[in-house]
Formats: sequence, C-alpha cells, structure tokens
Amino acid sequence: MGGNLQVGVLRVENYPRAEEIHHGTLKLPVWHREEDLPIVDRYIEAIRKVTEHHTELKG
Repeated sequence: MGGNLQVGVLRVENYPRAEEIHHGTLKLPVWHREEDLPIVDRYIEAIRKVTEHHTELKG
C-alpha cells in the first residue's frame, strides 16, 4: 500500500453520488460454472418478464 493511504477516508458519506448509484443498481451474482446456466436463464426470463410488465407492476 502507498504511504498516502489514510484510514477512514473511504467512508460512505464522502461519496454521496456513489451511494445513490449503488442503491439504484441491479446487482446480480456472477456464475462461473456450466451447471449454473439454467439459473442464468431463469434470471433472464424474470428480468424480461418484469420489463415487459413494468407499467402493470407499478400499480
């Protein structure tokens, strides 16, 4: 580590825009194995379904 690193500098309140982006971002797991492909397909189907029906889901 560099000599200029200060403990406590990387605090959430120091980066309010990053916090806002984090809360508005869709976070998905990362899959690495071939046997994970079926669950990837299920995520894709679910996201597609939500985007196709988003106006109905808003209520």
